Amino acid sequence: MSIGPEFLIFGIALAVLVKGSDFFVSSASKLAKYFGVSDFVIGLTVVAIGTSLPEFASAIVAALSNNTGLIIGNIVGANITNICLNLGLSAVIVVLEIKKTMFRRDGLFLIIISLLFLIFALDKTVSRLEGIILYTLFMFYISYLFRFQPSKGKFGFKKYFKNFNGEFLLRFIRPNTYKEILLTGFKFISPRKSLTPEEENFFSMFKNVTLLIIGGLAIYYSAEYLVPSAVNIAHYFKVPEDIIGLVLISIGTTLPELSVSLTAAKKGLSNILIGNVLGSNIANILLIGGVSAIIHPLAINTISLYYTIPFMILMTFMLLSFIRAHWILKMFQGLILLIFYLLFIISLVLFFL
Repeated sequence: MSIGPEFLIFGIALAVLVKGSDFFVSSASKLAKYFGVSDFVIGLTVVAIGTSLPEFASAIVAALSNNTGLIIGNIVGANITNICLNLGLSAVIVVLEIKKTMFRRDGLFLIIISLLFLIFALDKTVSRLEGIILYTLFMFYISYLFRFQPSKGKFGFKKYFKNFNGEFLLRFIRPNTYKEILLTGFKFISPRKSLTPEEENFFSMFKNVTLLIIGGLAIYYSAEYLVPSAVNIAHYFKVPEDIIGLVLISIGTTLPELSVSLTAAKKGLSNILIGNVLGSNIANILLIGGVSAIIHPLAINTISLYYTIPFMILMTFMLLSFIRAHWILKMFQGLILLIFYLLFIISLVLFFL
């Protein structure tokens, strides 16, 4: 087997992934401001679920083929990677400021569901019933985020529901809409014509929705090529498949989160960054774990039960304690998270192979 084409595929997929993530996070941020929804909530929902698509797709395929061990390794490994690698690198690049009220709510929820996942795993199986519970919790959580409306309008949901209504959605499926877009686009590029405020607003909205979709598709399909090429490279160099499941595949499927996190860090969008990591970890446990278990009960091996899942919970507690101290993440804390991640990888190689 020639390894050259695999490296080429890996490089192209990685480049598309980075650019797609840039489109995704930029358009999500602009849509959040337009609808009056906070960056943090958009990070917890749209961006987090969008960047979790690779994990979700690989988990569904694995569940259908009864390869559930890979799912557990991917979920746990991805959550550890999100906290230690993604947030660690981001904190090294820039100081991350976190809003207290939102972080307390979502950080606490992540701790609770992580402990619940460990409790479900104690009998070395996550059953279909437990999968239904996880999935139901995810739906309640998403519902809560979009229905929660403080009296002071802190999260701006009144404006969100006022703007994001059925009439707006219908415009995107009407044929006349696209005629309007073409005419508006012509006026946009013509120096002799100017857009009315309504035309400019709609054209900007359509452009951002389109970029959001293009970015999401780029993230998903680039990861679809990136992960298999990474696995083939690992096989070529005779890296054990246990490590591929717990480390390489989890890193590969969390590259969208990493790319979005680094892009958000460089643009100073700390709330989208933190929301993306917390939301992705919540989605990994509840959505991916829940749906996968509903398709086929998940088998939990000894390593996952006694080491990797507890380590995931430990890293979550550590992250919360770091932030609770000063409500920021600095370079020093980022380096500590990176060191723990490196020690985790080394321990897997030394003690479990």
